[in-house]
Amino acid sequence: MSFNFLMSPPTFNPTQNIDDFINVFTSYCESVKATEDVRRHMFLTAIDADLRWQIQGKDKSVFSLSLETILLRARNAKSDKSMLAIRRNELFNRRQDACESNKDFAYSVKSMGDLAYPEESPAKDEIMYLALINGLHDKQLAQTIPQKLDYAREFWLAAQVVLTNDNSSKSLEAMPVDHATSMTTADHRNEFSVILTKLSEMERESIRKSTDIGNVLASLRSDLEQVKQQRLEVRSVSRQTYGNDHGPRGPNRNTYNRHGNFNNHHQS
Repeated sequence: MSFNFLMSPPTFNPTQNIDDFINVFTSYCESVKATEDVRRHMFLTAIDADLRWQIQGKDKSVFSLSLETILLRARNAKSDKSMLAIRRNELFNRRQDACESNKDFAYSVKSMGDLAYPEESPAKDEIMYLALINGLHDKQLAQTIPQKLDYAREFWLAAQVVLTNDNSSKSLEAMPVDHATSMTTADHRNEFSVILTKLSEMERESIRKSTDIGNVLASLRSDLEQVKQQRLEVRSVSRQTYGNDHGPRGPNRNTYNRHGNFNNHHQS
């Protein structure tokens, strides 16, 4: 796989295999001939905030770590077993913030559930349902959902109720439910799916823009360091050639006296 400097660096998706991403990232860095400092900054910019915190651990700053250490910790943090355990614990303890809308909370539970349980199963749907009910800030709403759904533990059913009551005074009875199949109508389920898809696209676009800005800053820092180094080299060569700011070394110096007349100091 080949890249060029006009292409944006790869961005890590939390659901992506970390080894696959590192291979693609390494290929990109080799193609654009990035230095290790630039690679480190690009990698830390390409990953999500949760992974950066896991890599940092007890160190004061993740940016002080070597690239080798960062990649090793990223692989350890993203191992399948450890990540699933972390994600499932986060889903179980997820609680809606006071200023978080019902829609945002439902979307968060759905996203976290997909990460914690990559495979579709009835158990996954029930766990996501319980996470949604237990985490709702509006406990009165949470208590009414099981009865209104005829005690069907379906995440999509509960999510529709939560969305219907998102900062509005609409009646809970407005949501059509087919109790025989324990599913919402196809139109409502598709509508919720479209909402989640649009929110996901907006989030990815925001991450991409943040990544681009970070890459530009990293590139500018690298260019600035090169300019500083070049200036130091020029000063060093200049001092070796001229010695000081008053002219070249040696007896062959041409100057002007205080009357503005030209003096030739050439000595034979």
